Amino acid sequence: MREVYVKMLVSEAKTRRNEIQQKFNTVYLGGGTPSQLGTGLMRRLADGLREALPLDDIDEFTVEVNPDDVTPQLVDALVDMGVNRVSMGVQSLVDNELRFMRRRHNAKGAVDAVESLFNRGIENISLDLIYGIPGQTIDSWLYSLDLVIALRPQHISAYNLSYEAGTPLWQMLKRGEVNEVDDDTCVAMYQMLLMRLKEEGYEHYEISNFALPGFASRHNSSYWDGTPYLGLGAAAHSYDGHVRRYNVADLKDYIHLIVDQDVA
Repeated sequence: MREVYVKMLVSEAKTRRNEIQQKFNTVYLGGGTPSQLGTGLMRRLADGLREALPLDDIDEFTVEVNPDDVTPQLVDALVDMGVNRVSMGVQSLVDNELRFMRRRHNAKGAVDAVESLFNRGIENISLDLIYGIPGQTIDSWLYSLDLVIALRPQHISAYNLSYEAGTPLWQMLKRGEVNEVDDDTCVAMYQMLLMRLKEEGYEHYEISNFALPGFASRHNSSYWDGTPYLGLGAAAHSYDGHVRRYNVADLKDYIHLIVDQDVA
């Protein structure tokens, strides 16, 4: 299925290459976890996109990764692909909080992954954190936050845990198996976030995003200034400067639509 999906992504890119008239300045592979494709399919996807789209002068090429997917081989492949920015979902550096969220990595694995990225040539790293995790305290939040700051990533995103209807976490909440962190504690965690990152020289440029000077995400910022963008793949959104559109979310439906389009 993964190989077919990569093929369909490239096919969609070829079909829609003229939809955006402006020069492409950024590429973002994510909204899922493309690192799970493995090095071979990642290279194939990057090569296919470069053949389909005018990507010769990209300023920022971001790929989302999971800490447990980061290997020397993957990082080398990313560098060869022209990736110059990596976004990684650390979420927490407290192991019991990671286990609660059913993350495959532990705190040491996340730290090792960041160091591997830096050591092998990725010089722009964004790390995601979550606060308001059931069982999380202000002290454990500060512990994760300070450890992340010590890694000195160029960008940090921090999100208040939300309970989306229909998700396993939402169902656990409805069954009384978990308790939400109270609003006052979440506010205190957010205020601590603002204070600590300001002290460390990070600029607060969006509600959940912080960056060292010169490292605000160019791709994410373009969503706010009306820049047209092309979204490829299941559930991807696009904006051509006039019309906003989105692809079907179901993977099988997406593949069938691309195949039918190719046949037509």
